[in-house]
Amino acid sequence: MLGDRSINCLLYADDLVMFSRSAKKFQIIHNKLESFCENADLSVTLDQTKVMIFNNFGKFLNNYLYRYGADELENVKSCKYPEYLGLIMSPFGNFNLARQELKNVALKALYKLGKKLGNHFRENTIKLTMKLFDALISPILFYASEV
Repeated sequence: MLGDRSINCLLYADDLVMFSRSAKKFQIIHNKLESFCENADLSVTLDQTKVMIFNNFGKFLNNYLYRYGADELENVKSCKYPEYLGLIMSPFGNFNLARQELKNVALKALYKLGKKLGNHFRENTIKLTMKLFDALISPILFYASEV
């Protein structure tokens, strides 16, 4: 809910996340998407379309079958959204996996930066080092920090 409005989807560029509190309503939303895409001559990339069931226990629930048209949608234990940026979501709805993954990616970027700069990295002023960190590493660490 957002105020008194029920929200069932989020859009990011050409990506769509749809959600519902029940399996039946979720399938109805998928059917509406299918109908819209058919009327607008659009297509859904089904190999990138995943289903994940969030729950209070953080368990992988695979007891529902979701379809888009005749195709069965894959039910996953975790997913990265958007796929190319990498916010990992898990069924429990917390972001522990996401934080760990972003930390690992940031460390790799930091090591790569240090390797590229070599000895110059150690000899630069703190001010320049902080500027490089803020420009190259911080965006990775703080990606999706709003959530």
